[in-house]
Amino acid sequence: MSHATLRTLAGAAFVAALAALALPASAQQDGTGKPPPVFDGRAADEIRAIVRQYLIDNPDVILEAVQALQARQRVDGKRRQREAIAASEAELTRAADDPSLGTPGAPLVIVEFFDYACGYCKAMIDVMVDLVEKHKDVRLVLKELPILSPVSEQAARTALALAMQDAGKYRAFHIALLRAKTLNETVIERAARATGADMKRLERDLALPAIDTAIRANHALARRLGITGTPAIIVGDTLVPGTISAEELDRLVGELREKRAAR
Repeated sequence: MSHATLRTLAGAAFVAALAALALPASAQQDGTGKPPPVFDGRAADEIRAIVRQYLIDNPDVILEAVQALQARQRVDGKRRQREAIAASEAELTRAADDPSLGTPGAPLVIVEFFDYACGYCKAMIDVMVDLVEKHKDVRLVLKELPILSPVSEQAARTALALAMQDAGKYRAFHIALLRAKTLNETVIERAARATGADMKRLERDLALPAIDTAIRANHALARRLGITGTPAIIVGDTLVPGTISAEELDRLVGELREKRAAR
C-alpha cells in the first residue's frame, strides 16, 4: 500500500473517528445499515502511525476538531432545549397556581425561574417590572426555584403562601425581597408584614402540602429544560440563562409578538 494511499485512508479514519465522537452507535453505519469496513492489522497500524505523526505535526487540527464538535453539540443542545420547552408549554405558561406579574390573561407570556438569594435575579428585578409595566400584552410567570440556600427555600415558601392570600401581596413581597441587598429571616418576615398579610394565616399556610408540591414541580421542570442556575428566562422557545439587558429582552418580546401575529 503506497504512502499516499495510507495518508488518504488515515485522513478518512481520522474524520470517521471524530464523527464517531458525536454520533450514537446506531448512526455509525453506512446507508445499507452495515457497519463500516475495518482494516487488517498491518494497515491499521500504519494508519495509526500516520495519524499520530500528522497530529504531532499539526496540533491545531485537534483544537479545530474539538471546537467543531463543541459547536455541533451546542446546536444540538439548543434544539433539544427548544423541543423540551415546546413539550412543557402548558406547564410553563398555563399552570393555574403560578404567581405572575403584569396583565392577567395577557397573550404574551414570559417565564422566569429565580431564587430570592440570587444576586443576578436581584439585578433583573427592575428590568422585569419595567417590562410588564411597559408592555400591557405581556405577563411574567414566576417560577420559584430555591437552589442556593435554606433561606432561599424559606423565602420561596413564604412567597407562595402569600400568593394564596392575595396576588397583590405576592407582588409586593416579590419585588421587596429582590430589591433587598441581603436575604435572611428578618428581611423575609419584615417584607411579609409590610404587605399587610394575615400573619397567622401565613404561618398556617406555610405548612400546606401544596407549597411543597409547587416547589418540587418547579425543580422537576427546570431539570427537564436543562436549567441549572438562576435566573433563567424563557421567551417563546428561547431560554436565556442568566441576566439579559432590557433592550435584548424587548427584542425577544417583539419577535414573540410577531410570531404570534403571524399564526
